[in-house]
Amino acid sequence: MTNIVRPGFTLTEKADDIPRLADVAALEAESTPTGRVSVPADVASAVVYLASASNTHINGQTLSIAGGRELRR
Repeated sequence: MTNIVRPGFTLTEKADDIPRLADVAALEAESTPTGRVSVPADVASAVVYLASASNTHINGQTLSIAGGRELRR
């Protein structure tokens, strides 16, 4: 099986290097229906599921991990 996981803005240790991180994160959170930004565990959960034996019928898909942000475009 081949799938793609496409994370949106995700708060990671590397994100700490972004100037005015709190402001950027707040703007990103406002643009998602969930009202928050992703954290690494959100992305990891999707990857674990797609790679697990529970995934029996998802193939050739791109899974966006962005809190539904693309719904607000």
